Amino acid sequence: MADDEASRQPLPLADHGNKAVVGAGIGGSAAAYFARQEFGPDIALDVFEADAVGGRLATIDVNGKAYEAGGSVIHPLNLHLVEIAKSLGLKQQKISEKKFAIFDGTDFVFVESDWYIINILRILWRYGFSYLRMQLWVEDIVDQFMSIYKYQSRGYSFSSNEKLLFGLGQEDFLKLLKQPLDEVLLQQGVSRHFINEVVAPVIRTNYGQGTNISAFVGAVALLGVQSGLWSIEGGNKLMCFGLLYAAKARLWTARVTSIAFKKRPRKKGSEANVYELIYETGSGQSRDVYDMVFVCTPLHTDHPPISFSGVEPFVGHFSGSYQQIFATFVHGTVNASYFNYKTKLPISVIFTTSTDLVFFNSLGMLTPVNISGIGHQDPSEMVVWKVFSPHALTKVELHTLFSLYHSKQDIDWLATPHYNPSQQKLPPIRLHHGLYYLNGLEWAASCMEMAVVAAKNAVMLANANWYGHTEHVDQNDLLQRIKTEL
Repeated sequence: MADDEASRQPLPLADHGNKAVVGAGIGGSAAAYFARQEFGPDIALDVFEADAVGGRLATIDVNGKAYEAGGSVIHPLNLHLVEIAKSLGLKQQKISEKKFAIFDGTDFVFVESDWYIINILRILWRYGFSYLRMQLWVEDIVDQFMSIYKYQSRGYSFSSNEKLLFGLGQEDFLKLLKQPLDEVLLQQGVSRHFINEVVAPVIRTNYGQGTNISAFVGAVALLGVQSGLWSIEGGNKLMCFGLLYAAKARLWTARVTSIAFKKRPRKKGSEANVYELIYETGSGQSRDVYDMVFVCTPLHTDHPPISFSGVEPFVGHFSGSYQQIFATFVHGTVNASYFNYKTKLPISVIFTTSTDLVFFNSLGMLTPVNISGIGHQDPSEMVVWKVFSPHALTKVELHTLFSLYHSKQDIDWLATPHYNPSQQKLPPIRLHHGLYYLNGLEWAASCMEMAVVAAKNAVMLANANWYGHTEHVDQNDLLQRIKTEL
């Protein structure tokens, strides 16, 4: 991979084709990796990234140590990410267990104990069987979703995001897109008390939204607080670098500004369908042509625009907006008195309920991405914290949370879609003959694994369309087919 403009040569339209990937986050990097697997060693494969490889997988430096600033945890059932880490030789590090509490703006409504049995008794006493009912509901959704790995391992793909979800959970999954999370949980016998004090803080931390969020993405958020979570030592963004390297892709630091469908004459007299990409580099504007393009960056009005032409009926962007969330990284000591502790605060993660009395979503003690040589961290001492909030913290708010701090850095993320159960339809996957969009599935749920699932599905769909293997697309009897194959 290189980015030397002087070495940039126009790509010839070879018979095996030229493929382009726009975006080098986890979705785009995975798309490049799968494209190399599906289309073979002879294709020319270019990846365009306007900012930094990794996208929303990013690290931040605080006092010479790197900390996760974006996507930070991976679930053991995220089988694509498990396999990627293994195949790339990346080291997994377990997310250390940290004592948590839930704060309502006045006091803690729940504080985790060091003893498992005491936690169970506290939960039962305060919430009855709501926790168990929620867990059973989430696990049922996960069990159905896990079939995607069987389908993809056998080369089956789906032509739309709705068909993908239907293939996994039938109408139930599609209904979960249209129903608010709190409404579905109430139907499952989960109490409103539990939703307000436990579910709401989790959703606020993960997505910066309320419990009226779509139920499907709500289940994904609740899955993210289970045990066994892990990350990549050195930073999760290393997966993106590793995938691009394994794909033998050419990486260009460039912002794609235009994608146009055109017909070009071939030497033998026929015409080739191509997509001309115009992109801006540090030294000016360039263009190249490709027979297939995978767009792996949001095409919504609150993101830098890409203009499209000749790809009707697609108009170039979708409705909907991304949720703004502020992450503030503070090297300091938490103000124990704000949380009604006289001296030391023995809590490492603080969630908050949805109330006007709190100005932040969550507060969590961070561990560097390289944990070698890092001993036990005491939350009552000077350590690095991450604060999620709906707005940039003021000086007054910082001094309310911290009795002392040495440094603070802010990141303003448009990290996830704003999930609205009334949204009409998920964005399509195939925008045009050879033009594919991978970010549509995150409008069902956003996490690293979903981005990789979307990438693999889109690339396999493109391969099936390219070679005419329609028998591998949108098969409603997939479970029966797989049983027959076995």
